[in-house]
Amino acid sequence: MKRIYEAANGVEAHMLKDLFEQEGIDAQIDGEFLQGAAGGLPPVGLVGVKVNESDIEKAKEIIALMEQSQPNSEAAISTRKKNNSYTPFISFFVGVSLGVASSVWAYNTPEKVLSESIDEKTTYRDGRVHKIEQDKNSDGRMDLIFYYDRHELVSSAKSDTDFDGVFETSIEYLRNQPLLEKSDTNGDGKIDLILRYIHGVLFSVEYISPKTGMVKKRSYYKLNKLIKSEIDMDDDGKFDSTTMYDFYEEKRS
Repeated sequence: MKRIYEAANGVEAHMLKDLFEQEGIDAQIDGEFLQGAAGGLPPVGLVGVKVNESDIEKAKEIIALMEQSQPNSEAAISTRKKNNSYTPFISFFVGVSLGVASSVWAYNTPEKVLSESIDEKTTYRDGRVHKIEQDKNSDGRMDLIFYYDRHELVSSAKSDTDFDGVFETSIEYLRNQPLLEKSDTNGDGKIDLILRYIHGVLFSVEYISPKTGMVKKRSYYKLNKLIKSEIDMDDDGKFDSTTMYDFYEEKRS
């Protein structure tokens, strides 16, 4: 196997590995255990993703598509590398501060509602925001709930988008940005729609076949515009056709 991508951290590496495997590419994460040995303070290039040499070209296409879907990707990469040089020092002082704070606040203290209005309720735990509930349509029922970690960053959420009293959508967050969104749109108890985000920006939408449980169609986005879609017509787990779209999301001839 050959390393073809250097990730900013283990989370980004796992995200890319997942994208590769969706396309039938066998991938491995390189250097993840070294990151752990370094105490979570990796230098640039420590964690990477490897694929078989026969899959390199296809993998590079996926990476290019991923990077193209992000605005100002070159600037973002440059900024990421610059900021990584300060990561050990920042993380050290943040870690010390959190350690002092954790010695003051007792863990698992009871939840307390300290802020509440007609359409929103904020719940605190250990002196920090733990949960925010919102009633989006003012019907007296909470439709959107955000959960926060001990750093008061959003870690997950669930939503009742159609206001029927059932939370059909769950969302995972990374550094306050959406990472993965799953929905049961037909109420059969099974996930049939998956949205994936990169740095909080929509990257792809997957439609799951209720018959096979596999991806029936996958659409890719750039700046929230549809640029490419793939579909599995015969439910054999392989995409049969690919369609590219223009600026107006019309099929290219």
